[in-house]
Amino acid sequence: MGNSEDGGKTIWAYDQYFADGSLKSWGKIPQTPITYEIESTYKIKKKFSTISCLTVTKTTLPDFLPIGEYWCDEIIKLNDKVFLFKSSNGEVTTLYRQDL
Repeated sequence: MGNSEDGGKTIWAYDQYFADGSLKSWGKIPQTPITYEIESTYKIKKKFSTISCLTVTKTTLPDFLPIGEYWCDEIIKLNDKVFLFKSSNGEVTTLYRQDL
């Protein structure tokens, strides 16, 4: 999956989810020279909606995303093209599937 400001034409960050519940994220923060690599664990929970909860386990940006940082997002749409989710502050994010 990749973060994009132009509908997936160009990608500035990548998230790779694994079946064992681990996640690797890497990329470059837009309009900065800052690159990063983050590893997390994730769990999918289903109650009133489907929620993805992540915990940071390794990071190259500890001041921005420290080890142990935890958050949950509501999964709105997940298919072979996009992963659309809403954070706790109501912001909706779209990730675009990419072939690696």
